[in-house]
Amino acid sequence: LGSRFGSISVDEANAVQNYVEHMLFLLMEEESGQAGAMGPILEFVVMENVMERLFVWSLRREFTDDMKLEQLKMYEMLVGQAQQPLLHHKPILRPLMMLLSSCSGTAAPAVEAELVLLLNQLCCVLAKDPSILELFFHTSEDQGATNFLIFSLLIPFIHREGTVGQQARDALLLIMSLSAENERVAKHIAENTYFCPVSR
Repeated sequence: LGSRFGSISVDEANAVQNYVEHMLFLLMEEESGQAGAMGPILEFVVMENVMERLFVWSLRREFTDDMKLEQLKMYEMLVGQAQQPLLHHKPILRPLMMLLSSCSGTAAPAVEAELVLLLNQLCCVLAKDPSILELFFHTSEDQGATNFLIFSLLIPFIHREGTVGQQARDALLLIMSLSAENERVAKHIAENTYFCPVSR
């Protein structure tokens, strides 16, 4: 993952995919150390900025829908199955936000379905641990975004039929419930969306 430029051979792509899958499996199984300390694998992933390096490496070739799908599934597994909290760590959260941002406006149904599933999972995590909310806002600002990226990505799906629409609506309801406890979320909804008309 060290080189950032040039094309990627099939052998290199396969080798990286195998390495990442193995690392993910170990990371999902790893438990926190004493007093909630990071396990050694998570510490390696955070200290070496593995997730962001993987995202940047992916950009060396055309960032296709298949590649987006792979990375969305990777985060979905990590968020849903990891034994220790991951989203408190900026080297994991930042590349996740970069990936989510890259999926904005995507048209491929498989990518949309995986995106909404991951967004729904993230909202469930936020509902259980609201302290992560501020990290999401700060990371959005790092990306140059002025809004709450998760909220913005969910909006286009709320009128969809089927599972995707239901997951998007459920996720938004979780965010709306968080707004009762978090002034920043409430302000964003009131000022930057049509959910809460206000006089200006």
